[in-house]
Parts: sequence; C-alpha cells; structure tokens
Amino acid sequence: MWSLSPFGLGYDPPSMEAGRHRQLVTFGLMLGIVLAAVEATAVAAAMPTAVAELGGVELYSWVFTSYILTSTLTMPLFGMLADLYGRRRLFGLAVALFLLGSALCGASQSMPFLIFCRAIQGLGAGGILPIVSTIASDIYSLRERGQVQGFFAGTWAITGLTGPLVGGWITDTFSWRWIFYLSIPFGCLSALLIWRFLTEEAQPQGASLNLRGALGIFRIRMIAVSSVGNLLLGGMLFSLSTYVPIFGQGVLGGTAVDAGALLIPLSLGWTFASTVGGRMLLRITYRRFLLCGALLNLVGAIGLCLADSSGRTLVLVSAVFMGLGFGWLSLPFLLGVQNAVPWDKRGIATSSVQFFRSIGGAATVAVLGIYFQSRQLAVVERLGLGNGPGVEAALDPELRLDLAPDVLAGLQEALFFGLQGVFGVILTMSVLCLLVALSFPGGSAESLAWKKDPASGGTPIGDTANGDTPNVGAVPESENPTPAQKPPPQ
Repeated sequence: MWSLSPFGLGYDPPSMEAGRHRQLVTFGLMLGIVLAAVEATAVAAAMPTAVAELGGVELYSWVFTSYILTSTLTMPLFGMLADLYGRRRLFGLAVALFLLGSALCGASQSMPFLIFCRAIQGLGAGGILPIVSTIASDIYSLRERGQVQGFFAGTWAITGLTGPLVGGWITDTFSWRWIFYLSIPFGCLSALLIWRFLTEEAQPQGASLNLRGALGIFRIRMIAVSSVGNLLLGGMLFSLSTYVPIFGQGVLGGTAVDAGALLIPLSLGWTFASTVGGRMLLRITYRRFLLCGALLNLVGAIGLCLADSSGRTLVLVSAVFMGLGFGWLSLPFLLGVQNAVPWDKRGIATSSVQFFRSIGGAATVAVLGIYFQSRQLAVVERLGLGNGPGVEAALDPELRLDLAPDVLAGLQEALFFGLQGVFGVILTMSVLCLLVALSFPGGSAESLAWKKDPASGGTPIGDTANGDTPNVGAVPESENPTPAQKPPPQ
C-alpha cells in the first residue's frame, strides 16, 4: 500500500491509475461540481424574481440560509461516513437528497415552502462537494492535485459564466422554477459514473465512528488556521452571491440577466487564479499564495464599498479582484488540509473545509440579512414609504414601471443603503483574512504534506503531542532521523 515519494518518505499513492476509467470518474466529479455551481450562481440570480412572484422579501436571506445550515450539519457526517464506508455509496445518497430537494423547490408555491425545500436540498449538498474533492484527492497524486483543482475551478467557472446568464434567460423567458429542474439530469449522470467506474480501497471490517480521531485533526496547526480562513472565505463568498444580484437588479434597475452578469467576473477571476496557482503550488509556499490572495481580495472589497448607483463598472472590476483573491486563498485552504492527513482521515478533513465555509456563509448571510433589513427599513420609514409598496417592487422590472419616479428612487435608495452596510462587513472580513494569511505555517506544499515513515509506522491522527506539527505521523524535524529515515539522494 505504501510507496516512497520523491521526498523519501511513504505517502498514500493514488487509488486509480491514469486511463479511461479515471477520466470517466473525473467527468462524473465535474458534473457534481456543476450541481454545486448552478446552486451558487444561477439560483442566486433567479431568486430576486422568485421573491417578486412569491412575496416575502423579509424571508429572502432564509432561502440561502436554510440551504447552508442543513448542508453544514451533514458535511462532517458525510465526511466521516465516506472514510468508513467508501465514497461511492455516500456520494449517491448525497446526490439523491439534493435532487429530491431540487424537484420540490421547483414546485414551491410560497416562500416558507421554498425555504423548507431548500433545506432538503441542502441535506444532500452537504455531501456533494466534500466527497467530490475527497475522491479527486484519492485518485490523483500530490503533484497532480493542484492542477486538477485548477481544472475543477475551470468547470466551476464555465458553469458560473453560463449559469447566471442562462439562468437569468430561463427565468425571464420561462420560469425561475426550471433552474431547479435542470439539475436533475446532471445529478443522475454524475452519480451513475461515480458508482460504475470509481475504484476504492477495501474498507476495514468492523470500522466505527471515531470522534476522537476526527477532532484530532484540528490539533494540526495548518488545519486549525485553515478552518478560520475557510470561515471567512465562506462568509464573503456567500454574501457576495446573495447581495450583489440585488445591487444589479434593484439599485441599478436591471433584469435577472443583469443581476447574474455581475457574478461572472467573480467566477472568471477565481478560475484564472486557481488554474495558474494550481500549476505553481509546488514551487512557492502556501503562505505566499495566501498573502497574494488576501491582498487582491482586500482591493476588491474596497472597490465594492466605493460603488454607487451608477457604479456598475466598479462593481464588475471589484468582483474580478475578489475572484482572483478567492482563487489564491482557496487552494492552500483546501489542498493544504487534504495533504496534511492520510487516506482514512481525508474525508473528514476535506469535509471540514466545506463545513467551515458553510458555517461562515450561514452565519454571515443570516446576520447580514437582519442588518440589511434594518438599514433599508430605516430609509423607507425616513422617506415615509412605509405604507406603499415594499422594496421588492424595485426588484421586479414590470412592477417598477408602475411606480412613481420618486417612490422608485426612494426604494432604490433604501436598497443601496442596506447594501452599503453589507459591503462594509465584507471589507472587515477581508482585513481579517489577511491576518489569517500571515499566521499560516511556512514551508512548501511538499514539506507540509503528511508522510508515513515506513520504519516507524507513523503516529495516529489525534495522538500527536505537538499541536503545531502538520505532518501527523512523520518524524518531527527537531529529532535526528536515523539513516533509514533520511530521504535517499536524488
């Protein structure tokens, strides 16, 4: 099972050799990413229209929060079970739950029922992305993972580029409901390919959940710091996906297509940074990656805070910078965590990445929903518009035509004031993300990767006494290795 890496110590080899089966599995993983990307981009672009039809703008943030909360709850469970019972079974279960929720969302007739169905959808979503990333880490070597993650980021971007535009077109031409229905064929094909062609290692008999071992991964400094970083990353990403479309459709007076178009630069920037960064991952340190990403992200957040009701171009440019920042931040926060643990802890480690991103997204979107609502209501009351149409009227292109110019201007001012507060919080989180980057462990991806010493047998996860040692199971650098433990000459 163990082989010698180019660095001299044993590590987990990929579970599949290069060939047709691995290509088909990779395509199935890409379809799983498409499911997640559609939810993150096309659904966000369609929600203003759904709110205009169903009513209940005060519940708007809960359409996203319910999804995030339930997916967050199931992420660690899917990760641990995938380590115990294999990736295929758990991926199939996750996709089935997701598609059930998607079908019910498309049939929703009220905002409360839509929120409930989004919660069901989230139950399955909690397993899709973590298991996709885990399988990719299983079937590709350390040297390949950075490039593969860049390739997956390209898949996300293509869906992110076409998703908002196609989603907006479908919403304007047919109905926002079809955004959910179109997920079904992609999900079915993805689950089928993974089930049929994925080759997995044999699972140990009598295995059971080991919470001590699962919690033990957070004693590794890199995973602990990455968890804080993923918390902030998720908060910023979900906030942008939730509130930038409102800026485009409400403040700028656009359609669902216009709202979705504002998210395209975010996807473009993320893809470019991930693709380039994936090829450079083994050449420069994680910390330099993170510092570059944090600084780019900070520039984008400042630009959003400076945008006004005529600032469409500034919002687009700011989204590019934030996308570049997210791309450079996300690679070390994911690959560093995956590479710091052995195969039998990779599922829970990977799910922790999505877990903290979702926790950050859920908490931030929920709090910002209250903050946004209070700020826009303050303007509505100040302008004496409390007895007139709600701010959701400014989100509907048809309803806007029936509003008096002064009423429309007042509602747009209320939305803008609420969004200014949201963008200010995102800027604060960008500053905190820079501090996290500065505290990330130094060293290259190779030096921080988990290694097993064939001579000593390694140390189990959670049993290490040194909480700052990222290579659980490796010989600490402070000790003098025996000749058998030293890397062979290159």
